[in-house]
Amino acid sequence: MDADNIQTQLVSGGFDRQYFHNHVDEHLRTILNLERADFIWGPVHRFQLAEKDTRQAKVNRNGQEIAFHGFCNKVINTIFDVLQDVRFGRKFEHLLDTMERFPDEKHPHLDTFSHTRFCPYSARVFKAFLMDLKPIVTALEERSKDFFDEKDADTAQSLLNAILSIKFMSDLAGLTDIYSELSALSLSLQKVSSVT
Repeated sequence: MDADNIQTQLVSGGFDRQYFHNHVDEHLRTILNLERADFIWGPVHRFQLAEKDTRQAKVNRNGQEIAFHGFCNKVINTIFDVLQDVRFGRKFEHLLDTMERFPDEKHPHLDTFSHTRFCPYSARVFKAFLMDLKPIVTALEERSKDFFDEKDADTAQSLLNAILSIKFMSDLAGLTDIYSELSALSLSLQKVSSVT
């Protein structure tokens, strides 16, 4: 953008909360001597706030309980618990060895959820967990039969019980589908053409 013509060329901008909190819009107007420029929350940031609010809300505006909050967070917490258990030390080495027994299957990274990432990242975590479910279950089953480490065997069995329940499996499949669609929408909102 030509610095001499910036006042006529810059007509709008989309930002997230931090930019508005730090008054970037006001600074731009002052520094660049902009008389007419509209600064809005970027559509993808608004979408992410809506997704986060929906996931975290326990009741709607009418005081009715929201079912999505409970089942979504229960699945996220279960996945987090399993991944925290298998991602480090000898348990991780055991999982990697187990994955080698499934050579025909793709094994993505074992990422956990992040409060600062957008929907595509959450979709990737759900999908990766679903794709790695077979070796994770196999590794946990083997650990649950370890008579030399009773505490670890109990932990593995508890995690197995959580992820092999019909409720968890159906909720995981549903969230994988939901977040796949939310991911597509989020990615489309990140295109420059969607802001203009």
